[in-house]
Amino acid sequence: MDKLGNMNESHLSDDEMIQHFYDGGSAGHLAVCVECQTRFAALRTLLHSVDSIQVPERGDDYGAQVWSRLQGRLHRAPSRPWRAWAAIAAMLAIGVTGFLLGRRVEVAESGSRVLLVALTGHLERSQMVMTELSNAATPDIRYEREEAS
Repeated sequence: MDKLGNMNESHLSDDEMIQHFYDGGSAGHLAVCVECQTRFAALRTLLHSVDSIQVPERGDDYGAQVWSRLQGRLHRAPSRPWRAWAAIAAMLAIGVTGFLLGRRVEVAESGSRVLLVALTGHLERSQMVMTELSNAATPDIRYEREEAS
């Protein structure tokens, strides 16, 4: 024990004190440490005051009120169903082109294999770009234009 009568243990954390408040476990360090007792008394007062606060009742139309306040803040992109169909058509065209080119490529030659791998990679990247464009609310294709040039 030190000069104040406290044990030479580390003091309880706020989490441990809160757990002790709700669980009421063994007092242990709290029973002998004056500093922890003082902190726990202040914490107990605070937690009791929080428990006494009344939650206001909400009316049946509370959800509608919240929704009406949020509707003005939501930014909705205009519906463009043609963009989704255009992206699907482009992906199908890429797939068919890749399939037809893949059938014509002679796999026996090593140069043709490299071409096939390069073409496949290009078609996969093109498909990813088209998917991103079809899912974007407002497409920004500056990066893709720079890469293409």
